[in-house]
Amino acid sequence: MIPRYTLPEMARWWSDEFRLQCWLDVELAVLEAFVRLGWLTSEEFESIRSKIRVSAEEVQAREALTQHDVVAFVESASAPLGPL
Repeated sequence: MIPRYTLPEMARWWSDEFRLQCWLDVELAVLEAFVRLGWLTSEEFESIRSKIRVSAEEVQAREALTQHDVVAFVESASAPLGPL
């Protein structure tokens, strides 16, 4: 986007931070569905939700290595969870 033609509200919607937060919200919604299906306990979900974070800078750094935006997102978001 060209900054001088971009309204602040519009820039927010198209920012990396907003896109990644939307992706994280979708992942958390899937985990909530897993709780309702009995595939995950509410305690496990709360533990994951309290730890999982995503940073645009970290995702960009990982994407430079992986050459894939989704892989970089998954690795970055899941890193605070530790080994599974």
